[in-house]
Amino acid sequence: MNLDLNIFSRMLDAAYGTALDDDRWSDLFEILQQATGIEHFGLHGYDKNLQNHAIAARRRCIYEAFIPSFEKYYWQINPWLSGVAKAPVGRALYTEEICPEKDLRKSEFYNDWVRHLDDIGTGGVIVLFRDETRQLSLGGNIPFSQKEELQSKWIFLLNQLAPHLRNAFELRRQLTGSQLKDAAYLQALDAISNAVFLINAKGKVSYYNPAAQEMLETGAIVFLDTSGTLRSHDTQASQALSKLLFEIGANLAPSAPRQVVLRTPTGFGHAFATVAPFTPDPRSVDKLTAFASGDGPVAIVTVTDTAKTKKPQKDVLAALYRLTPAETELAMALSQDQSLSEYADQRQLSRHTVRNQLKSIFQKTGTHRQVELVALLSRYST
Repeated sequence: MNLDLNIFSRMLDAAYGTALDDDRWSDLFEILQQATGIEHFGLHGYDKNLQNHAIAARRRCIYEAFIPSFEKYYWQINPWLSGVAKAPVGRALYTEEICPEKDLRKSEFYNDWVRHLDDIGTGGVIVLFRDETRQLSLGGNIPFSQKEELQSKWIFLLNQLAPHLRNAFELRRQLTGSQLKDAAYLQALDAISNAVFLINAKGKVSYYNPAAQEMLETGAIVFLDTSGTLRSHDTQASQALSKLLFEIGANLAPSAPRQVVLRTPTGFGHAFATVAPFTPDPRSVDKLTAFASGDGPVAIVTVTDTAKTKKPQKDVLAALYRLTPAETELAMALSQDQSLSEYADQRQLSRHTVRNQLKSIFQKTGTHRQVELVALLSRYST
């Protein structure tokens, strides 16, 4: 599939916008429809760390009259549910991988509900998260008559979009408890325990919250240069951060992950910087431009210092993800900023053995990189 970069950029803008405003889901679904031709989308699940366990469900369905019957009865007999519950995290699956077509066609769910909605019995889904605090998946439904034309395109797009949606949900968690849509944005940002920086279109910091001010005062992780640009002592990380901010400011599709590891000058300890477009409700823009000399923020950077992250519970990790004792020990070491080489030397293990253990941990936790794994482990701290 050849994906138009302008459309993908709009898609990412809406995806990251959902971290600040639930209404952006409707924007995202509209852009997905334009990109794929698919008419029916659904985000399903919950997040216990969010108020009232929202997200619940976000849907786009051209047959709104069918939604009440689904919510009242048919979702309970949906044969796709059990397959989604066992699906791997972070990899898009065809609906046929979740429930064979022959089994679907025999079901009450298909014959009494799906068949009457343009026969939308095919498509694809991706599980974004599955742990003790949240279950979230995004899917799209396609008529059987359009299966050959649309299904592979949708699977490709899901795999491209999923990492950004995961980052958006992580950002939303960092902003938990802040009613950002119609509230005073600055007061909400001030209440966040993570360091938050708002960046304007020129790449300069236009605002930072008290946690960020404290981080700047220590100067161990990030600092502002003479032009007011956010920098890291880690040259490679600083360049990656600048590139991401430039791409957001120029409205370009990103060419690198939107999470950057920031190493300290001593080499001991690190932080995570999550970068996302900043898309506030238009009614609140005047509040934001006032402190930025008329040049409002276009990006938000949240920085989490792992030195302040407490040690995860070993037994919780092992039970949640069915890690072996060796895998649990490696996960614990990585969460405390130990490198693979250091761990291998300390345990007198070969690099090959440790890499295989890490690969198994990635598979069991649904992560793909060490930065994602450490971010996940930080949620199970004592």
